[in-house]
Amino acid sequence: MNDREPELTRTLYLSLRHDEVLAYQRPVPEAVLVAIRRGQVSGEFDPAEDPAAAAEVLTAVYFDTLTRWLTQDGAPYDLSSALAGKLDLVLTGLTAR
Repeated sequence: MNDREPELTRTLYLSLRHDEVLAYQRPVPEAVLVAIRRGQVSGEFDPAEDPAAAAEVLTAVYFDTLTRWLTQDGAPYDLSSALAGKLDLVLTGLTAR
């Protein structure tokens, strides 16, 4: 949705006061936690890892990427590609292949 509606997303983001952003604890969306748990059950993700911690990392990556996309100077970049690349990095890690 963010990629399809950049102006709406930017307006919503900019409508937050700075102190609201600093004081607000970003919740981990339940859907992210559920998806990670499903991945653990199906064998896609390591069942020994804490799903809440993984969901927190994924949510942080999303919000950081979105914030950079909304507040950048210069030409816009492809949000979907940026998120996909970072998601791949998080899910596959930094280990040599």
